[in-house]
Amino acid sequence: MTEERWDFYPCRVDEAPASMLVAFHFEDEPPPPDCDTLHVVGIGMSEPDEHGMGSQAEAEILWPAEDALVAVLAGERFLHVGRLRNRGVWQVSFYGPSASTDTFLRAVDKHSRELGREAWTHVDGDADWSYYRSFLLPDVERRKRISDRIVVDRLIEHGDRLVKARTVDHELEFPSREAAELFLDASLLRGYQRKRLADEAGPG
Repeated sequence: MTEERWDFYPCRVDEAPASMLVAFHFEDEPPPPDCDTLHVVGIGMSEPDEHGMGSQAEAEILWPAEDALVAVLAGERFLHVGRLRNRGVWQVSFYGPSASTDTFLRAVDKHSRELGREAWTHVDGDADWSYYRSFLLPDVERRKRISDRIVVDRLIEHGDRLVKARTVDHELEFPSREAAELFLDASLLRGYQRKRLADEAGPG
């Protein structure tokens, strides 16, 4: 079995702040043929907090509830692929067999009653995993932010206090030299330092 790789990133969904947790270990594999149906459960938060993603107290209640649901559904060949926290809803996504949808609905009903929370479900055929690939997975910019955060976390783990200034190089491409010059001029006004353009000879 492929080693699990999970990570999260902030984003906006429906014009509101959101936090997305994604199982990255599925992105380079073809979808399992028996997991052709998307199953989503949304649980209403009692304490959505001002940003709508839930307070710490709310997370400490819903994390173990999610883990319990994941454990039950794993025995029915459901794959946990992501979680979205947004607009006061804790939304968990799975892919599983269409024949096991009734099992999913029963499990959600049981867990929501034990939590004393309202829950809604969405089930849809998705053999290509388009929801996972086009919605849950991050775009290029957010992947870069994830990589940057991982670097910062590693520095902290090794005792770096993050107080020393570091040089950060930015590489950009433009449709023309004129466009690049305009961008460089604007960047200089904002405190950036110029290095040479890619087609300039010698050090800049």
